Amino acid sequence: MIALALALVLAAPAPASKAAPVAATDHQLLAGRSFTVSHKVRRRRTQPSDDGNLPPELRLYSTLVQIARPASASERAWNAAMQAWLREGEELAFPGETRGFGSWEGPGQVEVEIALVAASPELLIARLGVSTNFGGPHPNYTSRTMLWSVPLARPLRNAEVFTDVADRGLREMVLKHFDQDGCELPDLAQAKFVPLPNEVVFEFDPYEIGGYTCGGKSGFGWDEAAPYLRQPLPFDRSKLELPATR
Repeated sequence: MIALALALVLAAPAPASKAAPVAATDHQLLAGRSFTVSHKVRRRRTQPSDDGNLPPELRLYSTLVQIARPASASERAWNAAMQAWLREGEELAFPGETRGFGSWEGPGQVEVEIALVAASPELLIARLGVSTNFGGPHPNYTSRTMLWSVPLARPLRNAEVFTDVADRGLREMVLKHFDQDGCELPDLAQAKFVPLPNEVVFEFDPYEIGGYTCGGKSGFGWDEAAPYLRQPLPFDRSKLELPATR
């Protein structure tokens, strides 16, 4: 229903002046918590693109996830971190000195989305994805992941999960399971690590470890990852849950 409501509004022609944002809210249950998922669309008229491939309009789609009823200081801090992350995503979307939707002069379509990837009572895993299309041969995409430790009230670092993120054996295993060929051996210290119930995943954006086609993921089982993991882990992987699919 939310997607349909936004689609109906967006199908109408944009007025000459900046339009009021379109907003909608969804709800999600995961790992014993209730989350609100807020969607917003902002748009305004712009000058036509030089190549004529984009309509004379700038649209910004944004999605923010929040714990509906935070029960601790750590959960309140996670909400604040997600709000700051969304602002960071908008800054990433508009390069140079423009620093935001209001200052960008040309047409384009931008999506800044925070999504829950998995969760447990002690761990909240979220992804920030930023997709931009300002013309050119293809859209651009960049992302971040965050593993929020509820007991520690802060994000976990990869070095707190793996014994040595510089271990060549670990890096070669990640590359072996990667779903693209011809890419470089990754630096795992800052790589986007996503622990899931049945596998360990590393995600890479286009150009991060090679050319545009080197965007993708590497996934392998927990047993294969075991020699490289700290014991005990800073979270209980057996309690991880995935969001319900729709």
